[in-house]
Amino acid sequence: MSNTVKGTELMNLEKADNGDVLAVKVDGLNHDLDLSDVSNFSDLMKKVELELVQKDKVVTHVVLNGEMLTAEQESLYAGFGIQDVATLEIQTEEPVKLAISSLNDTLDYLPELAGSFEKTAKRIRSGDYATGLEFLQESLGMLQSFNQLIDGIRQVLMIDFFQIKLENDEGDNFASLKSRMSEIANEILVSAEAEDWNELADLLEYELSPLLYRYMGAIPFVIDTVHNRKGDN
Repeated sequence: MSNTVKGTELMNLEKADNGDVLAVKVDGLNHDLDLSDVSNFSDLMKKVELELVQKDKVVTHVVLNGEMLTAEQESLYAGFGIQDVATLEIQTEEPVKLAISSLNDTLDYLPELAGSFEKTAKRIRSGDYATGLEFLQESLGMLQSFNQLIDGIRQVLMIDFFQIKLENDEGDNFASLKSRMSEIANEILVSAEAEDWNELADLLEYELSPLLYRYMGAIPFVIDTVHNRKGDN
């Protein structure tokens, strides 16, 4: 029997001795959580968020049995039996602080993303369509993650992108950039399906990449809006 299995069994015995109580660590502090009404990992997380996480914070990291879980893994572990939960550690953060940190990260991320689309365009123009389409798929996945981040910030903080005016920019507001992004993404998909390689390369290099740099210039205005929201709270 492995040490990991033995350790899990010992933890389960301890939970039984303590009347179905699990020591959950939240932001470095231990809390005893009653498990009498918990049957699986999904129920456990709901109870943790309800009873242990401060109302003005959100969960940012989940460590189950010593393993840091991604959002996808959290969904996969939803039905994980509570008897198999040996340890649980949670990290939380205030939504505004998390948003500001994430937005600052995009200032480094966006130039890399723009460069990846430019590299994809060069591959396509060289006639290496297979590699170009492979790069395109990876880059569009990165773009989707960026859009999800922006949309998540908008929803959690209830920010109206139409109210974020962009000085010294061609767009009237931040929402116009998002709208143009969606239009270009659709045009890229149409060009790829039609195998119109010249049009696809042009869209990537001359439309999408410059738009991402405009996003980079617009992010500070979003950060200012988030800072103002923090002051309002």
